[in-house]
Parts: sequence; structure tokens; C-alpha cells
Amino acid sequence: MADIKKLAKLKEIVAELQSNADKAQGALDRVLWQLKNEYDCDSVDDAVAILKKLRDKEEAAEKAFDEAMRKFEKKWGDLLT
Repeated sequence: MADIKKLAKLKEIVAELQSNADKAQGALDRVLWQLKNEYDCDSVDDAVAILKKLRDKEEAAEKAFDEAMRKFEKKWGDLLT
């Protein structure tokens, strides 16, 4: 009788683990679909590469802005205070 209870418990655990795996797979499928449709990425590796490019572009834009702001303040700063 104890073996039947253990088997039933194991069956319950396996069903729960399978459910969790199915949910994880569904979440992964949704993320991959979103990457493909919104960013034209075929994989997470593609998304990481695009993200790096975007971050590099953002950093360059921020540096350009800071430099332009520094020049602006140097030229017009006395009129702003």
C-alpha cells in the first residue's frame, strides 16, 4: 500500500513538473515570437547583438549631446545665469 502512495505522489510531482515545463516553454515561445515580430530577430543571440548595437549607439549619442551641451554652455552660459 505504501508503494502505491509513493507512486501516486511521484505521479503528482511529475505532472506538476510537466506543467511547469509547459509554462516555461510557452513563455519562451512568446518571447521568441515577440523578438521575431518586433525586432526581426531569429534567436536570443540575435537580440543580444542588436541590444549591444543599440546600447553603443545610445552611448555615442549621449557623448555627442554632452559635448554639444558643453559647447553651448561655454558660448552662452553667461547669458543663462
